[in-house]
Amino acid sequence: MLTYYPEPKPHFNTVSTLVRILEEKGRVAHETFGPTYRYYAVTKQEEMRERSLKQVITNYFNDSYKSAVSA
Repeated sequence: MLTYYPEPKPHFNTVSTLVRILEEKGRVAHETFGPTYRYYAVTKQEEMRERSLKQVITNYFNDSYKSAVSA
């Protein structure tokens, strides 16, 4: 996992915590391969994109798409 991060790389525990949180939220899942895990996305990219945009508009533009577009 850490090989994909630029320097300075985050601590392994930080990445593990983030992945565990995403798994608890149902965004990723894992397969067991001996002593290791392989994680994969459960949520489709388009669904995440839509959710993310909706959250930005809700949190920063008071639920107003017009305000978001004009910004």
